[in-house]
Amino acid sequence: MGSALLNNLFQELQTGDELVVYLEKGNHQAEFFYRKHGFVYVESFNEFLFNHTFKTVKMSIII
Repeated sequence: MGSALLNNLFQELQTGDELVVYLEKGNHQAEFFYRKHGFVYVESFNEFLFNHTFKTVKMSIII
């Protein structure tokens, strides 16, 4: 289902558009999914929300 939704989104974007996703570091299943669809690692950083630190990974793809 996720692949079908992502492919539909790709069809709606124009050439040169960038699609960015953020996921929690260590979510290997999500990282594998996005890499399989052509996303590449951009950076990782810490975010602070409700007194909790989240380690976030940014990935992107240019259509």
